[in-house]
Amino acid sequence: MCELFGVSSAKPIKINKYLVELVAHSCDNPHGWGFANFREHKVTLHKHPGKASESVQIMSFLKEEIWVNKFFAHIRMGTRGRRSYLNCHPFTVVDCMKRQWTLQHNGTIFTDILNEYEYIQIGETDSERILMRLLDMVNEAEKKVNRDLTSEERFQLVDQLILELVPHNKVNLMIYDGEFMYVHCNLRNTLHEKLDNGARIFATVPLDEEGWAPVPFMQLVVYKDDQLVFEGTKHNYEYIHDPAHYKGLNIK
Repeated sequence: MCELFGVSSAKPIKINKYLVELVAHSCDNPHGWGFANFREHKVTLHKHPGKASESVQIMSFLKEEIWVNKFFAHIRMGTRGRRSYLNCHPFTVVDCMKRQWTLQHNGTIFTDILNEYEYIQIGETDSERILMRLLDMVNEAEKKVNRDLTSEERFQLVDQLILELVPHNKVNLMIYDGEFMYVHCNLRNTLHEKLDNGARIFATVPLDEEGWAPVPFMQLVVYKDDQLVFEGTKHNYEYIHDPAHYKGLNIK
């Protein structure tokens, strides 16, 4: 199972200890890694299709103190798509009003709801197709009103997307739009959060022994810094893990 890590904080927080533990989990998630650091509405991406624990680049990062306000990290266990830079998370796009959207996903889309993007995406993952679908929804709405969307309008679109995706699919994901962090989980006990000195920290598996709790379940939640600002529509589409669903989906 892929692992997600995220930070949403108003003030910088040092995250070395969390990243060290996350990287140690890459023995079970060896198909790539990615870091996204968000500063002043811009994202700096570092990704590689190798095992995180064997990355010289990551070891170099961790020798320095890493202070962040908004941050994503992902270690990949591939189910769709080859081991390739193009299939490493996070993924990022810019909408027609120049807002940047970044997504990381721990899950699989088993239905054909995103098939229209299969032949136009850059990589091969269903996760990239989720972001392409969101981009289409955002661009259509922005063109209709001829302006950047309000925070409420953006939230409503992401909530709509989640409700479209969750039937029969595993949709654990995090999205950042330059202002808000959107979080959703529908596989029980596979996404956790804690508060650390005013920072909200998210992880698939608790990365230390203090203060973790499951994120709200089967409902989109949205944070500005460490504060909950929106709660999405509650649904009943819990994904129950079934290894048979993944037959034939392993990376090449």
